[in-house]
Amino acid sequence: MSLGIQQFFSFIHLDLRVRTLLVLICTLFVIKAVIIFIFDYIQARITSNYEREAKSKLYEDAMAASWPFLLKQKIGHLENYMTQEMKWAVRILQMIPDLILDVTSFLIYFIIALRIAPYVTVLAIIIGGVLFLLMRPLVVRVKNYSKEERLLLKEVSHQVNENFTGLKTIKSLQAEEPLVDEGRKIFKQIEFLRLRMHVSKHLTLDLVQPISVIFVSVVFAVSYFQKGFNLAVFVATVYLIQRIFVYIDKAQRTTNQFYSGMPNLLALIDFSDNVRRARELPGGDKKFSFTKELALRDVAFSYGKARTTLSGINIRINKGEMIGIIGPSGAGKTTLIDLILRLFSPTSGVIELDGQAISDISLAEWRKNVGYVSQEIFLKNATVFENIRFYDESISKEKVIEGARLANATQFISDLPNGFETMVGERGVYLSAGQRQRIALARILARSPELLILDEATAALDNESEKMIKLAIENLHGKVTVIIIAHRLTTILDADRIIAIDDGKIVETGAPADLLENHSSYLYKVNNIG
Repeated sequence: MSLGIQQFFSFIHLDLRVRTLLVLICTLFVIKAVIIFIFDYIQARITSNYEREAKSKLYEDAMAASWPFLLKQKIGHLENYMTQEMKWAVRILQMIPDLILDVTSFLIYFIIALRIAPYVTVLAIIIGGVLFLLMRPLVVRVKNYSKEERLLLKEVSHQVNENFTGLKTIKSLQAEEPLVDEGRKIFKQIEFLRLRMHVSKHLTLDLVQPISVIFVSVVFAVSYFQKGFNLAVFVATVYLIQRIFVYIDKAQRTTNQFYSGMPNLLALIDFSDNVRRARELPGGDKKFSFTKELALRDVAFSYGKARTTLSGINIRINKGEMIGIIGPSGAGKTTLIDLILRLFSPTSGVIELDGQAISDISLAEWRKNVGYVSQEIFLKNATVFENIRFYDESISKEKVIEGARLANATQFISDLPNGFETMVGERGVYLSAGQRQRIALARILARSPELLILDEATAALDNESEKMIKLAIENLHGKVTVIIIAHRLTTILDADRIIAIDDGKIVETGAPADLLENHSSYLYKVNNIG
């Protein structure tokens, strides 16, 4: 060894002195630290870049997924995939360079130990291999526990998102305690699984060290009484064997971590594939052109194998007409609107715009020209201005103000503390229901749609708010084609025609005045209830 060091110093043209040796040792450790830092930085860049790209791609694919697919997803599950599942995917990625380093170090120690004490080294590897195999059932158990824990964490995410969305209703019904009890049950199950997982993991990990000590003690006892026992060789052998067992222990730990994260990783991959396959189709390449009529011809629709929701729907809506659609709950009114919005495709039949199947028209063009306002108002925690423009930078300030004017919202907006720059709060909590609805209507009118669809847009409003919305709709009459779904008949009595749907079929159609004179009509019966 000394000769080798002397030859090395001679090769690099340095005198072998204590000071030189110390400087060289310090330099080598500094170089090692720099190299480790660089590799750690590279690893951090790779994993953070992967996480960013994977999250961005998953978020993009989820946003672009088809409506039928999204309807099947629970609230909070996408968030869970973006956090918990993605965390494990990144952790497994981080294991790869560590695993390569551990395997390389193991091989180096193994080769050196094999040259010094081949029989002892081979015996140590055999014992380590047997130990690894004996612990495999516990490792598989860890995987199963991790899978169960993942499902429970998904449920927690769903419950939290769902309950906090409806917290006002929960508080008004004093249902906090039962919901907290439900949460406690899930948290208790998670605690139980994590304890079982902890025990299974540490049974596999904590046994390696005592077995390595027993092995070394046996080797010492046997070697000590043999002829030619060399203490220096024995110490070197013990050190190398101990390092081999350390890497066996590391392999066991890595395997446990790998199996713990594998259900999450597989679930993430599966979900990502499903989201990608469910991507909404862009439609045809035709432009949107509405000069004559929107026609539904023999349209039928059913959700999977369930009973038919709509059948034999034939409707012709002329440009500039205002059409009211009425019918009992569950009759198929909203499904009909979803078909026109192209959230669903008809099971049979065709929807045409000026004689052209709407599926041949670019979906982006269609959504650009068809405005939709629902009863469930969606506002961001942003200013009034930002909620009306809603991420469309092409909409100028003038268009935002014009949209507010057309929605009869200008007066109340000017009365707000900061006008258009007033924050509306989470889901528009600082505004009344009528104010929120008018901002939602202004958002659509600022985009100058050619077809406007209102789905129960006045159902939850007070009389004054309904009056303001109704006035806004009347001002659009003849300028924009309007389809209104309403239970409150006052909203649609000024429509050109009313179409009544029941049990998925059209049961009557006609002008409001004519239907009100017909005592057997659905409109007359509903109008005279009570």
